[in-house]
Amino acid sequence: MMLGAWTPLEWLALAEHELLLFAGVFFLIGLADELVMDITWAWLRLTGRARTLRINRANHRTETLGGPAALLIPAWQEERVLAITIAHALSVWPQRELRIYVGCYRNDDPTAESVLAGARNDPRVRLVVHDRDGPTTKADCLNRLYAAMEADERRRGMCFRMVLQHDAEDMVDSAALGLLDAALAQADFVQLPVLPQPQVASRWIGSHYRNMAQKQTHRVGRLGKPPLTNSITYNRRENRGPGYAVRGRRPVRFLTTAGARL
Repeated sequence: MMLGAWTPLEWLALAEHELLLFAGVFFLIGLADELVMDITWAWLRLTGRARTLRINRANHRTETLGGPAALLIPAWQEERVLAITIAHALSVWPQRELRIYVGCYRNDDPTAESVLAGARNDPRVRLVVHDRDGPTTKADCLNRLYAAMEADERRRGMCFRMVLQHDAEDMVDSAALGLLDAALAQADFVQLPVLPQPQVASRWIGSHYRNMAQKQTHRVGRLGKPPLTNSITYNRRENRGPGYAVRGRRPVRFLTTAGARL
């Protein structure tokens, strides 16, 4: 069979050639982006703008916060880990200015029960039940938590100075809350690096996430982008997970159209 003057194999070879050229262009664009980040990183190091700071962890563990802090934790079918997460956060973050908002769904009773078990009647924890059946998106659950936080602000006549977000399985560092509070005196958005631990039972997925979170390009990009753009856009794929804080009474809405499902 002939298609014009070419055989089907020749047409296939032509299509393969064009697709390779198309892919090659985007590889070059990605290479240029990485090269700019590397040059920026080198410039920051040479000019002394990128320095490794030494932090006294003991000073941040129990220090009084500069104002009320709200921690938002969205959850769906997290009954196996959530009680441990909440109990751990309450034990290592003793600051009375902290409020933990945990979002569950009306059709997920086991997760709601785990919140109560982890809270152990600590008044700093508030269980927020979504008025929809789950799962929806993480952003949708976060918006429900944010609305509950705003309602508490109006009822109490106060404003949260700091809004944090963590996942249901995150084991927070004892010095993180004080460190975020201190850093927000100079910035509007602060994020601490996530340190994934090796998972023996999840060598493929867990280990892949761990390698991605610790790769050099991730660390370079985090420091290289702000001087180039004069802003930081939070993106879960780039910033590798939660552990961030936003300063002040700023309007926040989490996008729901393309949010990751819980």
